Amino acid sequence: MNLFKVLKEVKNNQGIKSKVVVLIFRLSSYYASTNLIVKLIGFPFFVINKIFNEFLFCVEIPYKTKIEPGLKIYHPHAIVINENVTIGHNCVLRQGVTIGNVLLKTGEESASPIIGDNVEFGANVIAIGNIVIGNASRLGAGSVITKNITEGKTVIGFGFRELD
Repeated sequence: MNLFKVLKEVKNNQGIKSKVVVLIFRLSSYYASTNLIVKLIGFPFFVINKIFNEFLFCVEIPYKTKIEPGLKIYHPHAIVINENVTIGHNCVLRQGVTIGNVLLKTGEESASPIIGDNVEFGANVIAIGNIVIGNASRLGAGSVITKNITEGKTVIGFGFRELD
């Protein structure tokens, strides 16, 4: 993601904390580059991501996580995303969101969720396992998502209930 797109994305976030979290995450993702110069530019931000985002703000989004442009974070605190998660364009995250894999009975880790474009996560949503969340889905506060969500659905609750 080029710097101009990063700055536009930062501008679209509300609140200084949200802007800082998104900016540091995006700049730290340069550390994943195969280009040595870009990787070196990204290294200090990789370190800053660990210190500020993870330890100070409690927002764990590893630099390798694939998140398309348009990320918005409201109330950035206690957010944990596995590095193998894929998130589409214009995703909205709120406080307490966890997105990751599960430990299978075999002792192996499952695949992580694939999140479509324009998906909105309410506060304290947990989405885990080898699942796909379709475009334009809305996940209600406190929901635990362990199954695929079809495009355009609104879901609430544990095991979830779909609303049209």
